[in-house]
Amino acid sequence: MAKETVFSTPFDSLTLAGVVREWQQLLTDGQIQEVRQPTPLELHLMVRSGGQNYRLLFSADPQFARMHLTTTRKGNPTTPPAFCANLRKHLTNAVIRDIQQIDFDRIVQIDIEGRDENDDPIELLFVVELMGKHSNLVLVNSGGYVIDAIKRITHRINRFRETLPARPYIPPPAPENKTDPLNENALEIAADLRAESEDFAAALTKTFLGVSPFLAREIAFRVKDWDSLVETWNLVFTETLTGEMHPVFVQSGEGWEAGAYPFRIAQLSDKVQPRMALLNDALDEAYSQRVRQTLSANLSRELKGQIARALKHAEGQFTSLRKTADEADKAERYRQHGELILANVWKIEAEATEVVVQNYFLPDYPDETLSLDPDMTSQENAERLFNRYHKAKDAGEYAAQQLPLARARVEGLKSAQIEMEGLEEREVLDALRKRLLSARLMQPEGNTEPEKQIGTKSLPDFSGHKIKRVTTPDGYEILIGETATANDFLTTRVATPSDFWFHVRAAASSHVVLRTHGKPSEIPRAALLMAAQLCVKHSSQKHASLVSVDYTLKRFVRKPRGSAPGAADYEREITLHVSA
Repeated sequence: MAKETVFSTPFDSLTLAGVVREWQQLLTDGQIQEVRQPTPLELHLMVRSGGQNYRLLFSADPQFARMHLTTTRKGNPTTPPAFCANLRKHLTNAVIRDIQQIDFDRIVQIDIEGRDENDDPIELLFVVELMGKHSNLVLVNSGGYVIDAIKRITHRINRFRETLPARPYIPPPAPENKTDPLNENALEIAADLRAESEDFAAALTKTFLGVSPFLAREIAFRVKDWDSLVETWNLVFTETLTGEMHPVFVQSGEGWEAGAYPFRIAQLSDKVQPRMALLNDALDEAYSQRVRQTLSANLSRELKGQIARALKHAEGQFTSLRKTADEADKAERYRQHGELILANVWKIEAEATEVVVQNYFLPDYPDETLSLDPDMTSQENAERLFNRYHKAKDAGEYAAQQLPLARARVEGLKSAQIEMEGLEEREVLDALRKRLLSARLMQPEGNTEPEKQIGTKSLPDFSGHKIKRVTTPDGYEILIGETATANDFLTTRVATPSDFWFHVRAAASSHVVLRTHGKPSEIPRAALLMAAQLCVKHSSQKHASLVSVDYTLKRFVRKPRGSAPGAADYEREITLHVSA
């Protein structure tokens, strides 16, 4: 089981200040050579500076908003997002002239010198706003107008600050009534807070600009008297912001996430926070671990939920199949009652609701009362019972065939639940997920139709009609009409006389065609069942537990003259009973 994290270093204003200091030294006058956007909220700039290559990472992710150098390479989308394309147009070969943090807040402005279409120099401003869910990356022109933003914010989201192309760039509102910790009176204010406040750390956060709860707790932990306050204040603000910085990498442990900070954390042992040459390197390692662990935790949580839902569905199917198999014993009674009605036609009056017969299928021929539908003839009542007999018999045979598979599915998913315990590595979790999908013990979330698993695509060659094609594991082609007009086109224009045609009995459903290539007798039962299941998935009965699906050769299907789109009559059908 994953360790519970109770403490972690934030990417706060002090950390950002440390990153900016290192970037000022390493990247000023560096040339931007490449722009990449590997994920929707993450941007990479490749910069050549001082004879070295650097990869700058910017993330507007609500959980991991940050900026630092990185050595991690990520793949690029085949088609660059609009933001990436815009930045490539304006920033490729541009030069970084200055990097500044704004008012000790989590905002950085990078002054960039680019070139216009005439190769004349132009000034650009790249603004990095690292504010949790409000984080954003914005490129601004020399006139103060937005060129583009990684998050385009409309007036419906924020009526005070739109970040849309061609809109004026409006900075985030500055915190009100907060004191700059570098103010000459800051120490005296902090001393008063310590003397007067019950919660010194909370008072520091409330009073001083850019002091995060983490930093406030660290200061409060260190400060015992005036001398320690002076020493701590100088370490945190003077040395870190203007003097020599001693960054540390925090190793993950019991109650701690991997992390990084501009100075040694007094609340932790020195053994778990080795010094690093660069804060950027410490951040890169820390966030690589954090992101990886978060992705693993998310995958574990999602996979557990997926398995639980699949198990619930599998247990429901197993229960339904077992009930159907148990009720199959009644099939013979339906046939016997039908025979008894036919044998007693002479004594059944019109519109009778019941008839008393001698049941010659039982010893001693006891009398038995059989219910009748008064709106049906004797022959129709008997035929209704024969139909029930065939349906119950077919359903029982199908249930008996499927029960071992359903039992194995339940047992496999229960084993997977046990296997999940103790798994933390993303690669292992992903391998388990793929194995369960491959074994068809569960289906992809949000993509649950069978055809999606095997490979479905809408065909462009059906005169614009929405017809999907599915290939069975045996290589047979199944076609599915997605609209009423597509059903008409599929049935009347695409299917051949020897193809099998499917429709859910007495319910609205897509027309489904199983291609036979002129050899319907060679089609395996598995392909027929798959086509029937797809027919159910595209019908009004898709949530039912057991559904009757008729199929026949296309030559026995016709569209009534003048009927609505999708209407069809058919005969010589065979009925399959499949689970939805």
